Amino acid sequence: MSNTQGVDVALDDSDALGLRAATRLCVPEQGVPPGIPSPAELIEDEVMCVLVYARISDISGKRGNPETCLKGVANQHATGREIACRENLVIVKRYTDNGRSASKGEYRQGYESMLMDLHRGHTLEGYPVHGVIAVDEDRIWKTPEQWHRFIAGVPLAS
Repeated sequence: MSNTQGVDVALDDSDALGLRAATRLCVPEQGVPPGIPSPAELIEDEVMCVLVYARISDISGKRGNPETCLKGVANQHATGREIACRENLVIVKRYTDNGRSASKGEYRQGYESMLMDLHRGHTLEGYPVHGVIAVDEDRIWKTPEQWHRFIAGVPLAS
């Protein structure tokens, strides 16, 4: 598994967040991690494959330094990698929602994509899905409806 943290980018004064020029932000991890085996190899080897979901609702800096807020999802993904490594799981896809509140019912593209892959039982790339890692349940759901949508797709142990 890759240990890549993301890529630093500089924002100018016209950015949508209204942050000062030269603020360094960490681009969130998304998609299939580089360097993992093919779906066929993982299926043949009966490897347990998981998704990692990270979300932070406030990237405007209201709760502190904007750089620190955006590094929150990078830290969540790092924790997900640690858990996967410790449990001998392979992360096959990563999803991130920056600045999206779960409690306000905002549309979360990463969440919706994760749910589709979870409910389907595999990613669009063909990787099997056996579960999801998140640093806390409130990163995934805040409402009963969100919990029901999530739990409907969780694979049952055989």
